[in-house]
Amino acid sequence: MHKDESGKSAELLEHEPREAFDGGPYGISIHQRVVRDALPFLRPAGWMLFEIGVGQARQVKVLFERTRAYDLVSDAAGEPRVIIGKKKSA
Repeated sequence: MHKDESGKSAELLEHEPREAFDGGPYGISIHQRVVRDALPFLRPAGWMLFEIGVGQARQVKVLFERTRAYDLVSDAAGEPRVIIGKKKSA
């Protein structure tokens, strides 16, 4: 594999969306967009799951704070890696 100037392999960059490498100032712009755009289509009590990067848990939790229905799943090292959010019931 060839690497570009930033050290990422060219093949990886070919197959991943730009948002995978540029998530905005806090690295969660895609999470914000999905929550905003998906909530109208999500049924009451429906679930939404996100993989999150190390250090993103606090910012992503804010997206679900209004529902107060979310949980974090940690990896083997104890780092939160998945957030599970639930839409309020009707």
